[in-house]
This record gives sequence, structure tokens and C-alpha cells, in this order.
Amino acid sequence: MEHVQLTDCINIFPKYDWSSVINQLTNTWKNLDIQSVTLSKIFGGFSPDELFHLTLNDKDYVLRMFNPEREATFCRQFIQISNWASDNKFGPEIYLADEQSRFLIMEKLEGSHLRLNDFDSDSLLIEMGHALSKIHAATPPDDIGSNSLFTEGIRWYQSIGHKSQKMPAVMNEAYQMWLSLHDKVDCPDVIQTMQHGDFSQKNMFMKEGSIVLVDWEFACYADPRREIARVCLWFGLEGDRRHIFLSSYYGREPSEQELYEIAILECMINLGLCWRIFSIRIFASLSKSAWDELYEKTEPLSLRDFALDHTRPDQKEITTAKIQSYAVGHLKYFLQMSKDLSL
Repeated sequence: MEHVQLTDCINIFPKYDWSSVINQLTNTWKNLDIQSVTLSKIFGGFSPDELFHLTLNDKDYVLRMFNPEREATFCRQFIQISNWASDNKFGPEIYLADEQSRFLIMEKLEGSHLRLNDFDSDSLLIEMGHALSKIHAATPPDDIGSNSLFTEGIRWYQSIGHKSQKMPAVMNEAYQMWLSLHDKVDCPDVIQTMQHGDFSQKNMFMKEGSIVLVDWEFACYADPRREIARVCLWFGLEGDRRHIFLSSYYGREPSEQELYEIAILECMINLGLCWRIFSIRIFASLSKSAWDELYEKTEPLSLRDFALDHTRPDQKEITTAKIQSYAVGHLKYFLQMSKDLSL
């Protein structure tokens, strides 16, 4: 999409409250010629919100327009967390936001987001460890929810999913194994911390030598070990690379117990992903026998496989069939790995 005048967006994107955006811009930037303000849509991502490249007084910004179907509490919390991240230098600077008009204007970071292969660099692994540690150590904003990508899957399965007659035959076995692993890492004394929730290279930029994170949509207050495990899994951190990252995060050598707990949580995350996919109605299009057949012919797939597939330069649109294969692939990977961990 080419740059268009902001005033034309009333007709191009009629679902948004552009009049309120224009009023707030003119009130904030004095003597602003609103006819000179232009924007173009930024494509990519899975969020129902839309991002725009906004040019105002010859300076570039990012404008986020919240989907009108979003609950007001989401908009309020997203703005609150974004301001918190900005104040703590974890995220881009926030210039203007309004939960009633459902928009946010933030700094446009230079360059492009980081790539998976950038993390072949030891120095970037060290910086990633520092960045995650600082987020977890920071005092969180008020009234942050505890639900997250880490818990959505199990909450769905325990409340709704287990009742379905369409689940693959091995799902109950997987759930019993998940409960066994959960007992090994369940620790009421673990201090909950603030978390980004989607700590991956696609949300990372470099600013003044430090990692800055965008898109705090899945930020939550939760067990920090889960986010550490997800990062290890997503980036495929094994051997020396895992040691470099974890030593940077902890500021010391990780203990054997910490390494064991992270390995268990990595395994559990894959079944959680399987449940999340089932929860978005993907399972409804197949019968139980069809799921069982797909399970038998699908190779085990981890979150790392998804990361590699999702970030390929030649990536094509992700089809329903592809998502279904990920669901059973994650299930198969979990069962394979959980048996080793239970020994």
C-alpha cells in the first residue's frame, strides 16, 4: 500500500475512529497541517489489529489501530504495558495513545527486526539473556493478567477439550504424562514475573546496542521458567549456545536442577501448543479417525520446527492442513520427549 493522506483513511478503513485520531493529533502537535500527514499499511503478523507507517512533520512513527471488536480491557492493558515497556527501555517510545479511540502511536525503530540466524552470534545470545533477565526482574505494572500463551492450552483442554469425541486416541495418554511432568516442576515458591509472552526475533530490534521488543500483546505475569524454556526451544539453543544464553540470563552457571526443569517445560510447551491449535476450532473439520490417521503419518514437530518454517524467506500462506499437521506433530513430539524425561 502506498502512502495516502490520513484524512482519506476515513473512507479507506471505515471501521476505525479516524476523526478522533485526527483531533488528538492536532491537539498534540500544534500548528500541524493535517493534510500533510500520510500513512501506509504495514503487512505481516497474526494480530487482528492493524499497523501503519505514519509520517508526521517529516518524522516516521508506527500507528496501531486496535480492532473494534477488541474488548476495552485489552486496549487499556496493552497501552499500559506498552508505556511500562517504554519507560523501562524495553520497548519503543510511546508518543500518544487513547483507549477510547483505540489507537497508539509509537516510535518507528530503525532497520528491520532481527532474524533467527542472527542468534548464531555469541554476543547476541548474551544480550538476549540480559534483556530477558531485566524484563523478569522489573516491577510489573498494576493489574496484569496471569493468563498467557503458556496456560491457554491446558486451561482449554481441562475445561472443554477433554470432553470432545474427536480428539486423537493418544491424547488422554499425553494428558496423563503432562500431569506427571507438571508435578516435577510445580513449585509454589517460584516468584511470578512480568513476561513479554512472545519473546522471538520477529519482535526484536536493536537500539543503541540493546534489544528492544515490540508487540507486547501476550505480555503477562507468570512463571519465568516457562519463558526461559520457550526461548530455548524457539531458538534451538543446545550445547554451548544454551549455556551462553542461560549464563547471561542468570548471571552465573545454571544449576543441574534448573537445566532439568527447563527441559521438562520445553517438552510441556509443545503439548500446550497442540491444545492451543485444537482450541481455535482446527480440530472441528476432522473426525477422530481422521486425526488418528494424520497422527500416524506425521513426523514429530517441535516449536523450533514451527519457528524455522514460519521464518523461511519463501514462506507461503499457512494452510489449515499445515496447522493440523503441526497440532499432531507437537503432540507426537511431546509424547516422544516426555518418555525420555520420565525415566
